[in-house]
Amino acid sequence: MSFPLPPHPVLHKRGKTRTPYLNDKSLRIQLHSYLAGINNNLGSATFLVNGIDDHVHILCLQPRTICMADPIRTLKTHSSKWMKGHGRNYSGFA
Repeated sequence: MSFPLPPHPVLHKRGKTRTPYLNDKSLRIQLHSYLAGINNNLGSATFLVNGIDDHVHILCLQPRTICMADPIRTLKTHSSKWMKGHGRNYSGFA
């Protein structure tokens, strides 16, 4: 007997202005790895992190004991600080 998988939330993060801050593929891959690590450390099962030059998608399974707003806030805060640490070109990343 097989059971259907539970629905997996897809977290979507984009900048305020949709500026293509992630057009550098190397930086985008590093950010995706960083976000997966943060999400896993929060107790979530991260299946996939991807996106294009102006936004990121995270496919994950959140524990039922965690409110969805908490990991989203943490991911946004840490990713913004991480990006801004890569130079003045990323000062508007949010």
